[in-house]
Amino acid sequence: MAVFAWLAVYAIVLSTAGRLLRARRAQRAIEAVSGTVLIGAGRARSGRRPLGDQPFFASAAARRFISSGGTSSLWVPMCQ
Repeated sequence: MAVFAWLAVYAIVLSTAGRLLRARRAQRAIEAVSGTVLIGAGRARSGRRPLGDQPFFASAAARRFISSGGTSSLWVPMCQ
């Protein structure tokens, strides 16, 4: 019985949330936030090198580990 009550409450909450998110004001807010995030990410990315120029292992510690044949016993990722 408790499971049924929990599922009923969950269905009501989801229905109400869906109705609120379909409101025009909520849609405009979501679009404004997502647009700002995408523009910000694009501006941050525009100042960097193209993706093809970046090595797969970006950290100096990872490059040293790979160049040593992967045998360094003191390698700790993201320390440097």
